[in-house]
Amino acid sequence: MIMKKIIMTIWILVGLGLFGCSKDEETTPSLTIDEAAEQIGASISTDIYGTSDDLVSISISSEASANGRVDMCGVGKDTSFTKQYSGTYNSYALQSTYAYQLNCSNHIPDNIGVTFTLGITRTGTRTNATSNTQGSYEITGFEASSKSYVINGEINRTATLTLLYRNNSEVKTTSKLTVQNLALNKETQQITGGSASYSLFGIGENGSFNYTSTVTFNDDKTATIIIQGKTYSVNLVTGQLQS
Repeated sequence: MIMKKIIMTIWILVGLGLFGCSKDEETTPSLTIDEAAEQIGASISTDIYGTSDDLVSISISSEASANGRVDMCGVGKDTSFTKQYSGTYNSYALQSTYAYQLNCSNHIPDNIGVTFTLGITRTGTRTNATSNTQGSYEITGFEASSKSYVINGEINRTATLTLLYRNNSEVKTTSKLTVQNLALNKETQQITGGSASYSLFGIGENGSFNYTSTVTFNDDKTATIIIQGKTYSVNLVTGQLQS
């Protein structure tokens, strides 16, 4: 009788998860820190580097149009760009639409206010993604002495990720990127500096996740990502993390 009670007690404890590892401890998050860094790197590659030459084109066009023409100040315009990139690790097709207005001070270009939408389809060796992005920028740096345009603004994105290496597991994400003093060289049209904060949250088959990170843009086509104390380097051209 005593033995029977002991056996029943053991089965109850097992059922309550007091013996052995719990299911939660064995479950991999829907998106790990390393995977989050990978997705942040890919998104700034397309949303920032992939559109940087668009922003320079808008800036040059607006500045040239306003040169000696007072009637261009305060006038809004719309434009769109399509772009495709095919690389070893990632390929993407990007459709961007911009609405912008040149603002002047004493008839001299001072800044450009830009609102935009991006539609991106990205395929890769590890992840496929479709995303929709909305954002706004203010572009300054029109002084003759300035070698770069300076961009401040915010990007909001929703995306559906297919993790190929996880049996095509699907993850839905929402992110916000706040860009601070992003410098675009006027001559080379390359990013030479700036920073950003990036928040990423979403849900997948193993539950929800929430990550925050900081991004520092370097002058060698890379950016440094710090997320929850871990540091990563991303190639802005390919979107790949570098060791």
